[in-house]
Amino acid sequence: MTNTFLIQFIEILSFTLQVLILIRVLLSWIKPHPSGPAGRFLIETTDPILRPFQRLIPPMAGIDLSPIAALVTIQLLASLATRALG
Repeated sequence: MTNTFLIQFIEILSFTLQVLILIRVLLSWIKPHPSGPAGRFLIETTDPILRPFQRLIPPMAGIDLSPIAALVTIQLLASLATRALG
């Protein structure tokens, strides 16, 4: 029972983080002003995840590839964790 709860929690957390990163990427294309509460929440939530990848992966032709690496890593870690618990 506990493992089922943990697996569901990991899956929901992973999905939520991935959606937030995708929203941030989409919004970066239209450059909204991030001073509103939703913009601040999005930046404060995703920056700690994206910053390490931004340090490791420099932009290529002005394109930030760190969200792709972050998404792949989140999926990989979630998959490994759910398999270990399952």
